[in-house]
Amino acid sequence: MAKKRVLVSERNGEFVVEPAITELTGADQLRLLNNTDEDLVWIVTNGNLFNGGAFNDTIQAHRLSNPKNAVNTPNFADFAAYQVFMTKSGKKAKGNSDPVIIVEN
Repeated sequence: MAKKRVLVSERNGEFVVEPAITELTGADQLRLLNNTDEDLVWIVTNGNLFNGGAFNDTIQAHRLSNPKNAVNTPNFADFAAYQVFMTKSGKKAKGNSDPVIIVEN
């Protein structure tokens, strides 16, 4: 099990997610680091990627999310674009496009 992080930061008034694509394998743990001055909402609607299913979590400014554990099902593969919205400005954080999570076992 690897522990991986996705960083949300602000650049020139825009909010950026890095890396834009996050690859996970069985039982990897993912956390989102909000390195901005705004709270944000992290939304994953695909209920197949993580133990506990889909989620809509608020992460406070300069804080880490609770860990999300990728499913550990043999021969499983799935992916999903996810959303990160800033609560104060209403802006959407982006990678190269909408950020993506890939889980493959």
